[in-house]
Amino acid sequence: MAAVLMHNLPLHSAVASPFVMNTERRYSIILEHSAEVLLEHALMAQIEAFWDANDTRYFGLRMEDEHSAHARVIVTDEVPDDEDLELSCL
Repeated sequence: MAAVLMHNLPLHSAVASPFVMNTERRYSIILEHSAEVLLEHALMAQIEAFWDANDTRYFGLRMEDEHSAHARVIVTDEVPDDEDLELSCL
């Protein structure tokens, strides 16, 4: 599935020059119940494109290692209960 999602991303975003040190934080989006990686080592622009394309399909649950160079965004494809939504907004 990751390959299908990646085709919408600009090539220059996915390929880094070996001569340029990239200090921008990277993110991976992981489906909670199956541990499937939906997007891997993506820049924020790629994350935003993923959400634009999938905002009705996936729901963000939490971010792990958010202060590291590579954060993991855990998502679900199951509609959360209203109570879960209220807790996530706190």
